[in-house]
Amino acid sequence: MNNLQLKSIIGRGSHGTVYHGLWHNKEVAVKKVRRSKDTSCIHHEVTFVQKIHHPNIVEFHDVIIEPNHVYIVMDFIDGFNALEMLEKQAGPIQENTLKSWTIDIVCALDALHKGGYIYNDLKPSNIMLQKQNQLYKPILVDFGSSIRIPKKQLLQKPLGTPLYFSPEKLTWNYNISSDIWSLGITLYKLASGDYPFIPKYLDSLTELEYAILYEPLKFDSALWIDRSASFKELITMMLCRDPQQRATASDILNHSWCRGLD
Repeated sequence: MNNLQLKSIIGRGSHGTVYHGLWHNKEVAVKKVRRSKDTSCIHHEVTFVQKIHHPNIVEFHDVIIEPNHVYIVMDFIDGFNALEMLEKQAGPIQENTLKSWTIDIVCALDALHKGGYIYNDLKPSNIMLQKQNQLYKPILVDFGSSIRIPKKQLLQKPLGTPLYFSPEKLTWNYNISSDIWSLGITLYKLASGDYPFIPKYLDSLTELEYAILYEPLKFDSALWIDRSASFKELITMMLCRDPQQRATASDILNHSWCRGLD
């Protein structure tokens, strides 16, 4: 690791610890993952690192394998994530900002899916925001849950964050459409500060599963009054419980809300 220097910790996740560091004197972020008997999550992320490139997906530079740890070297994004932005500002994020982010994120997801991968953990805290002039460019990070999509098969092992699980992920039969559901949950959260499907007891996975499977989608909070009808229509299309009827990437990009026709 002569060319890699770890500095301060900038984040912790279920798959490892992320450091601010230097790689060949370049400022980078470094994900440190402990090696264990089950190296599947490391294998998925390393494989992903080598194949997918997109302006809205964090750029990976190197993978360093040591006896006890694996170090994944990627671009350092000097900023904060979408959840932190939501928490920092006085209210939910403006609709025009969400529209710009949605277009970028959907294009990134489409590149992932066409490359043969499902993201599996789309949520506000995995969307880093890179400031460009007065705007923020969304960058998807943390691909520890990403999986290669088996040909003509549905995925079975549910990975990701339960609050963003699709109904079919709960039944262990899901595909790339599950990422679209997670995007719908993400937009709902960033637009209102709330989750659309909330269990009565927040620590009850059974209650959460019931809410995701059966609770109706509502826009009855006062925060939704000033949101456009086309925006709410698109979120409804993303949160369709039937994955066969759920909006696709193409449907989203061609929707009147994204095209500015509302």
